[in-house]
This record gives sequence, C-alpha cells and structure tokens, in this order.
Amino acid sequence: MPAATGRAGCPTLAQTRFTDQAGSSVSLRAYQGKVVLVNFWATWCGPCREEMPMLNSLRDRLAPKGVEVVGIALDNKAETYNFARQLRIGYPILLGDSDTLSLLRTLGNPAVPCPTASFWTATANRWAACWGG
Repeated sequence: MPAATGRAGCPTLAQTRFTDQAGSSVSLRAYQGKVVLVNFWATWCGPCREEMPMLNSLRDRLAPKGVEVVGIALDNKAETYNFARQLRIGYPILLGDSDTLSLLRTLGNPAVPCPTASFWTATANRWAACWGG
C-alpha cells in the first residue's frame, strides 16, 4: 500500500491528529509497538454498525498479543460516543474531521466515507494491508 508516505499535500495516517473523547489531540503513534486495526466508521453507516461488536470481540481476544482496534468516527462527538456506549465498545474511539475524508482517499478508499478498515504496523510505521469499499 503506497499510503505509507502519502500523496503530496495529504497527511499519512501516522501523522494525522484525531480527537479523543476528552477533546485531546492524539495520533496513532500512541500505539507504537502494536499492530493496529483502524476502522473508519459513522453511526449512519449500516455495515459499520454491524461490524463494531465483532471488532470489539476481536480486540478482546487479540489485545494480549499486542493488537489494538481503533475506531475513527466520521460523525459528531455526541452521536459517536452515545452510540459507542450503547454498543459497549471497549476499544478506543477517536473523532475524525474534514481532513479525514482526504486521508481516506489517500489510503485508497475512493468511495469515502465508509466503511474502511486498515491494518497498520506501528512498530514499522507502515501499512500491512488496507481494504474497504
């Protein structure tokens, strides 16, 4: 996946800042040393809503092996965190912004905004795989 270096003018996933529930700016570099499954989603996306409980179970099983699931929402804060709370999602949920749509295109998802999931190897700061539709 050529997105490791990004296209001119577009941020790479590792460089992109997202907002956590507390309103702090964070990046995926916080997961250095882990394999990270990044799931871009929205509360209005039917397939996203269906896969989140499965991703939650996957995270529960693989977290002891150094795998993390991170959801990046393309929604407003209140809807995002209310929805995640209703589903009892235990993995980190971050908020994207208008630049996140450009990032998704850079990562190879021309059918933005959803669904997209990607594996990112934080130890090597590179992509292992990317898929979506």
